[in-house]
Amino acid sequence: MKGNRQFENCPEDALIENRVELKRILGKSNKVIGVFSGHQHWNKCIEENGINYYLVGSLIENLNKNGIPDGAYMTVSINEKGIEALENHLNIDKNN
Repeated sequence: MKGNRQFENCPEDALIENRVELKRILGKSNKVIGVFSGHQHWNKCIEENGINYYLVGSLIENLNKNGIPDGAYMTVSINEKGIEALENHLNIDKNN
């Protein structure tokens, strides 16, 4: 959670308690190539032991503090090379 404006000072509020055990189980399967989660107030990909962990922000998060939601979402493609996850943002404008 380093660098996360919401959870850097309280990472226990953003992380599941049994994450070490869960990652061990996922890694043992040799079948998991990606894990998606949200509500950590940022978009990020972290690779650990061959598994990509994608953190997806919120559609209504307002990181710029300008009253306009960021509209964050990901488009995901899976092929023989693996996962391609692209960060996107809705074009949200209160004036339209």
